[in-house]
Amino acid sequence: MSRILFGTVILQVLLLCSIEGLILPGYSKPRPVTKAEQAEFYSVIATKFRKSGINLYGRRLVYIEVATRFYMGTYYRFKMMSWRRRCWYIVVFKSLPRPRPVYTAQTPVSTKC
Repeated sequence: MSRILFGTVILQVLLLCSIEGLILPGYSKPRPVTKAEQAEFYSVIATKFRKSGINLYGRRLVYIEVATRFYMGTYYRFKMMSWRRRCWYIVVFKSLPRPRPVYTAQTPVSTKC
């Protein structure tokens, strides 16, 4: 029994460390972002960009692709493009709906376009 508990704890720690580094195993293949996803996540993502100190200068973010992963909710890894053709990865966690889902966004990470 203690081995199972110990293994579960180690797995949780490894997954938590992976979340911080944006390296989560099991993401789906990147696909185009649907209009429903754009409408659902835009305010959460734009707010996180502002809170992170990334100035968008009043311009909109452009969705490039999204990959998803399900683990105690859904993780959405968006690839976004801001002005001056700068690309970013941002992971948004959408909890299971009880009674409403809660959205949590991580700090955007710069990447190549």
